[in-house]
Amino acid sequence: MDDVTTFDVERVRLDLENGICLISGADDEEEPAGYFIIQIEKGDPDGPIIEIFGEDLTQADGVANLEMGARYLLFTFDPQSPIGAEMPRVRIESRTEIPEGVHTRLSVAFGKRAKRVW
Repeated sequence: MDDVTTFDVERVRLDLENGICLISGADDEEEPAGYFIIQIEKGDPDGPIIEIFGEDLTQADGVANLEMGARYLLFTFDPQSPIGAEMPRVRIESRTEIPEGVHTRLSVAFGKRAKRVW
C-alpha cells in the first residue's frame, strides 16, 4: 500500500451544526477539525465537502471508494481530484472506536462507494 497516506487521530467524531453534519478527526479537544473534516449538507448536488490538512486540500466529493473499519476510514480518491492528485488513498486511524453515527452518515453520503469491513 505505497500510495496510502495515513493519519493517526485521537478520535473521529460527528458534530451537527445548523443542519450540517460535520465529521472530523481531532487531535484533542482544543482542535476540533484536526487533520480532516467532512461536511455533509442535505441536498448539496456536489456531494460532501472534504478537507484534509486544515484547508490546504479541499474538494467537493471526489471519493471513488470508502472502506470503513471499527477504528479506521480508508478513502480512495479520484486521481483527477485535488486531494487524489496529491494523495490517492488516505487512511484515518482512530485511537478510539468510530461511533455508529459517523458510519451511518458516511454510508448515506457516499452510497454504494462506502462499505463496512468489520
